[in-house]
Amino acid sequence: MVTSIFGPASRVWAYGRTVKPERLTKRGVPFEATESDFYVAMVEFASGPVLRLTASFYTTDKGKQNGVEFQGDDGQLYLGSWMTPNATIETATFGAEYAALPEYTPATHGLNWAVALDDLARALREDRPQRVTGEQAAHIVEILEAAHTSIREGGMVDVRSTFTPADPVFSNPRDHQKAGFMTLSATRHFQDIQRALATMDASAVERAATLIHGALVDRRAVYLFGNGASAALASHMAGDPGKNTSIDLGQGPGVSAAPRLRVLSLSDNVPWMTALGNDVSYDDGFLEQLKNHLVQGDVAIGISGSGGSVNILRALKFACASGASTIMLTGTDPKSALARPYTDLMLQAPSADIDVIEAVHVAVHHAITRAVAARERGEVRP
Repeated sequence: MVTSIFGPASRVWAYGRTVKPERLTKRGVPFEATESDFYVAMVEFASGPVLRLTASFYTTDKGKQNGVEFQGDDGQLYLGSWMTPNATIETATFGAEYAALPEYTPATHGLNWAVALDDLARALREDRPQRVTGEQAAHIVEILEAAHTSIREGGMVDVRSTFTPADPVFSNPRDHQKAGFMTLSATRHFQDIQRALATMDASAVERAATLIHGALVDRRAVYLFGNGASAALASHMAGDPGKNTSIDLGQGPGVSAAPRLRVLSLSDNVPWMTALGNDVSYDDGFLEQLKNHLVQGDVAIGISGSGGSVNILRALKFACASGASTIMLTGTDPKSALARPYTDLMLQAPSADIDVIEAVHVAVHHAITRAVAARERGEVRP
């Protein structure tokens, strides 16, 4: 537990002795204990905290020392039990009496023994390592070995292995969001993005570039739309290709323009979007705009991390029925299957983590822009 909270340990000092060598078995048979039955270990973590662990086989399991106490510069935090999910959490400023914290969410009664198994299943589906990795398990073993070495030989013992700290595991994924937890480690987040990019279907991205370049050549238009961060990406995807695929920039008003990509983000027309949302339906904010602009042979690109945004789906359905080519940027959420009947090409970020999906979508956008520009310059055959 403590390595999940504080991260990797850096060194260990430990002491052990046999407090009561003469023992009796449960059946009353006498025997002599030859190993230590009382241990104290000081574990220093790379992140700064120092932890004192006490373990004794001399006391009974009915003792009061079942909790975990955290001592900080300005106060203390006490967890009544290290293994009971609904244990009381108490806090105090330095020198004051402890007071119980109110429950943030209703406490879980009993242990959800399947939560780690559930996380393993999610990890397999999302193509990521499970949160408690073999590296962390091996690091814990090294901490224990360092403690035994310190007991035998004395002095501090360095812990040389390390691991990437895991995210918290919640029985209910909504608890993770309600508690405000995001990825604890920037390194872990970057690794998640790298894994997703490494398994992204590059051939699908190339096919998208071919479709968009075809629209440029045929003088057709490209329309993009999304909500929230996906709306921002729609703007980005309209800006970069519009500029970077134009091979005759900067020649002034006296020179006729070469064929250029006609690309527009429907998310940028705030007056129209809000008028439709107020007077008709937010679900039709993109659909109604397409009815003004779209003609057969155009390209419609919907962006939705979940794949289930109703206004995106309705716009793609209309575009598909109108003879446009349709592209969807999404992730691996099961709701993304709703777009398949209306989508010629799915660009799915191989992740269910919305932050990773959005990062991959930006990379996909840049890859498409570069590929379209290369085709326009004649560097790559369509």
